[in-house]
Amino acid sequence: MIIGYRIRKGIVYFYFMARFSYLLLTLLLWQCQNGVDEIPIVGPAYAGPPTYDGGFRFPRTEQTISLGQRLFNDQNLSIDSTISCATCHKADAYFSDPGNALSVGLQGTPTHRNASALVNLAWYPYFFAEGGVRNLKLSSFVPINNRHEFGRKLHDVVEGLMADPTYVEEFNDAFRAQPITDAQFVTALAHYMAGLKYYDSPYDLWLGGDSAALNTDAHAGLELFQEHCSTCHGGPQLSSFAIAANGLPTNADYGRMNLTNNAEDSGAFKIPTLRGIALTYPYMHDGSYADLDTVLRTYNELRELGMNLEELAQLKAFLNSLH
Repeated sequence: MIIGYRIRKGIVYFYFMARFSYLLLTLLLWQCQNGVDEIPIVGPAYAGPPTYDGGFRFPRTEQTISLGQRLFNDQNLSIDSTISCATCHKADAYFSDPGNALSVGLQGTPTHRNASALVNLAWYPYFFAEGGVRNLKLSSFVPINNRHEFGRKLHDVVEGLMADPTYVEEFNDAFRAQPITDAQFVTALAHYMAGLKYYDSPYDLWLGGDSAALNTDAHAGLELFQEHCSTCHGGPQLSSFAIAANGLPTNADYGRMNLTNNAEDSGAFKIPTLRGIALTYPYMHDGSYADLDTVLRTYNELRELGMNLEELAQLKAFLNSLH
């Protein structure tokens, strides 16, 4: 009896082990066939970890990034097929719109604000001038819904993509699921934009330990910058990302107050990064300052900083080292 029981117990054990091994092998084979190489978002040590890591639901892969790049450059996403993200965010100028105070939107209408640079977005705590969006993945809702930019609803855009066989194939390759969803759309764009990283300027080389990366004027300008500007524009992203008023005219744009309806927030905007600033002119939320010389003179007078012409030139030399 005891021997028979042990035999039956052994048979049951081996049956379940064989069944488990079969299921495990099947799972491993599926992972090999469908496996993806996740691409992490990384920067230099001094930048610290990003606030956006690609999200936990969909891995950030070569396929999702490539798809996001196509979406970023596709004018057909706008209601009249004339506007893409790249229309106002040009790759050769830190994804800003140089030379344009306001970008040209749908049917030639101007956008509400100056197009900000899209640089190192994965390290941002929130987005847009009021700081109203706290996740990179959700940031694409704003231009798509804006009547001067894409003029559409996100779900309508996604439905349009499902009518394009090439998009259906790319989304399936990227996400291994059909049909195309709103979540896949915003994730692909975020995965691409998270890769718009710039950590190779002379200033970055200096931060990395190359003491010769800044010339004499730029180094003198750095010292002036640290004295007069670093409270608002400190840290590796050259911004505290605080929401604040700078004391300049806002041309009837109420800034943060548009979200909070709090009079104390009138004229307050997110402090922007200064990375690539020499190429992202004109300046301020409305593009009302044409060049760096105007900005520096204005702040020197407004804040009573007392810098002479030589010092202003040195500070400008440092700002020119940020790209």
